[in-house]
Amino acid sequence: MTEKRPVIQLGSYESLHTSSLCYDVAWHSENRILVAKKGKMDLINFSNGDCVESSILFADHPFTIVPYIDLIILGTIINGPKVEIVVHDKELNIVKSWQVEGTACDIAVVDNKVVLSSQLPGNLRVFSLEGESLPDIIWNGTSAGIAGCPPDSVILADGKYGKIYKKQLTSGNNLWSADVESPFSVYVDRNGVTWVRSNEKNCFTLIDPNGAILRQLKNEELKKLGEILGIMVQDDYLYVCHDNGVGRLQLHYS
Repeated sequence: MTEKRPVIQLGSYESLHTSSLCYDVAWHSENRILVAKKGKMDLINFSNGDCVESSILFADHPFTIVPYIDLIILGTIINGPKVEIVVHDKELNIVKSWQVEGTACDIAVVDNKVVLSSQLPGNLRVFSLEGESLPDIIWNGTSAGIAGCPPDSVILADGKYGKIYKKQLTSGNNLWSADVESPFSVYVDRNGVTWVRSNEKNCFTLIDPNGAILRQLKNEELKKLGEILGIMVQDDYLYVCHDNGVGRLQLHYS
């Protein structure tokens, strides 16, 4: 794949779906997105008048969605405190599910492994796609946001200390770190660029695959939307989910 030129500006915000408290957004297929909400996950066709094509209901709420090859992996908070990891196929049928003691706030999937983050200091829990517990990744920081960065790595957002880390799974080593004030959501695009959302600063920080900060991007319209909880980059658009729904901003390149 030919690497695109650097993103230098965000376009105007375009609303795709209005709903209260959306936690995460993920790509499903052409003109279709998955949206995690309180109590359910919706498959939305935004080319057909914001049509909800199907839904999966939950007793509590899903907090993150990760597409992986032909699967969709969902993290859901349940009572306990526990976390349930649910693996779906593209038709949203359940393939596998398992529960994990403790709390988590995000998951990443890379090299057929599911990695759980946590807002509390502690090791990163790791599982196979079949739910088998694998050795923890040693980690003493917090990790509010996490994203897969193949091969064999994840990106961690440590909101407490204002750091972004690239951590190798097999060795547990930090491959690089970058200073980003108040990081929250993280996403790695197809070019290996890490996108970091800082709600307190109302900006996105872009980091290249080697850990160098490329630039910060702002859009004043996003201030009106409330807290941005999940982000995704797809087909020259930045998708964001927030307190009142899901929308996108076109990416303009140099």
